[in-house]
Amino acid sequence: MNRVVLDTNVLVSSAYDDLSASWKIIEACIRGELTAIVSPALRGEYDKILAKTVSIRGHEEQVRMLLSAADIVHPVSVPRVVEDDPEDDKVIAAAVTGRADAVITNDHHLLTLDPYTLEESSRPIRILRPVTFEHFRTEAARSGWRDLARLLGIR
Repeated sequence: MNRVVLDTNVLVSSAYDDLSASWKIIEACIRGELTAIVSPALRGEYDKILAKTVSIRGHEEQVRMLLSAADIVHPVSVPRVVEDDPEDDKVIAAAVTGRADAVITNDHHLLTLDPYTLEESSRPIRILRPVTFEHFRTEAARSGWRDLARLLGIR
């Protein structure tokens, strides 16, 4: 199973375009093709930001289904990783705790960390834009690869 952390901006962008890579990734999580990883801190950010920015009918139901299918993780600590935006550290903490294959985001502060590797771990976490991740996912399906992580170069 391919494990992903979805940054809040992915959920926001999915609300406005049901043909977007963000929407397709969320739907893949709901169908069980991907496993979304969410921490309580990230869930709190989802709730706060989505309430302020999204008023599209039906999007709340999509987010509810996403969260009901997600793996909830509880990071013991939140390391200081994103120098220019400490609020993004919770995304990395969820990815590390949840053993994510990838973080999906449009945030340039996070994207500059790709690939993220802990010193004690040899397995990197890819940090990719939704369109890039969806391209890899489509290529994996087209080529018959069962392991998207191998295609991403993390296994």
